Amino acid sequence: MLLIENEFNISLHVNLLEEIVREHTDKEVELLLIDSQSMHDLNLEHRGMDKNNGCS
Repeated sequence: MLLIENEFNISLHVNLLEEIVREHTDKEVELLLIDSQSMHDLNLEHRGMDKNNGCS
């Protein structure tokens, strides 16, 4: 199963992404397209990491 959060409304080939996920895992995959601050907040809340893991 593929869950997508796309804050930027970037056009995605969802069918292709779902096919790739199905071919590689039976687990749930979450794809987040979010800003750096949102990633930082999620990392701090869920992983106890005070960073964003981004490329910035």
